[in-house]
Amino acid sequence: MNYDAYLHAKGLKTFDPYGQNDLLPLERQSPDVDQLEILNRYVVSSEKVYCHICGSKRHNNGFTGFVAGGGAILFGSTCAKGYFCEETLRLAELAFDRREEAAFAEFNVKRLKGTASEMQRWLQRYDGQIKAISESWDILLNQHDSTFEELFHHLSKNNNRLTEEFVEEASEISRAVGRNNKTVSRKVIFAIRNSISIKSIRDFRDHQRVVATLPLRLLEIDDAISRADLVELDQQLRSNFFRSLDEFEKVIRFSVEIFVEPAFSQICQWSDRQRIQKLHKTEVSPRNLAKTLRKKIGDGYELPRPMLREIIATENFLLGEKNPSHSTLITESSQR
Repeated sequence: MNYDAYLHAKGLKTFDPYGQNDLLPLERQSPDVDQLEILNRYVVSSEKVYCHICGSKRHNNGFTGFVAGGGAILFGSTCAKGYFCEETLRLAELAFDRREEAAFAEFNVKRLKGTASEMQRWLQRYDGQIKAISESWDILLNQHDSTFEELFHHLSKNNNRLTEEFVEEASEISRAVGRNNKTVSRKVIFAIRNSISIKSIRDFRDHQRVVATLPLRLLEIDDAISRADLVELDQQLRSNFFRSLDEFEKVIRFSVEIFVEPAFSQICQWSDRQRIQKLHKTEVSPRNLAKTLRKKIGDGYELPRPMLREIIATENFLLGEKNPSHSTLITESSQR
């Protein structure tokens, strides 16, 4: 349910001003200038709506008011300000504004809890994959730390690309004419789309904990929380949560990309060759890192669809947009 539909359900907005119960006949009325209760507001784009105060169709958006003696009237703000006593109008709009504020806070809480429930379902659905990624990195960074520290250092230096240098000796013909220079070429094995630091991976469990805690906290919010308290909660959670969420998803995307074949085998084979070059030996005991690691961490993973960020959709998810319909008659000229 969107916010307009929610206001309609709460009786604060109508999509059919002429279809309301207790609406007085569509002719000019002369209600008591000292009594008014604002029932709802409306916006009609297809036609000008009749105004009971001026007796003509002059506006597309306006208000429904309950007046002394019973019955409801339709009016625009300009006509209301010219007809009702200033204090009467001030008190009526103040009461209506409070109803709208309460509805807006209530709508936000319901929407928040709906989002929190979706977040929980996502975390439960991908719990096994998240644990597998976390445990895989524990193995790689604890048991093969030098190998993967070298990998991350290399990626950082080479614009997130896995590269390798090849040295070609001068040919016999070149040497015969005194050209003994070696030729060094660099080959890009593959480029990684999702860049990340090794620190982000080491902090993955901490970021996961922050992300998992948020929906639990949101579901505990009192349904009657005020907008002021909601603003305070938003300020407390915003920066810390979104930073952890971004880092959490970066690790998942990076892990999915490099643990899949053929990327993982290429990384391991690259590492095997780097090892041989560093040892500067003609005979080095063979190492099949890909085979060794696959036995420890298993196969790759698929990227979750959707990602958690897509469920939340916006960094304003705690408060949503500012109440689009909230404004007083004093500041808004609804009559056109």
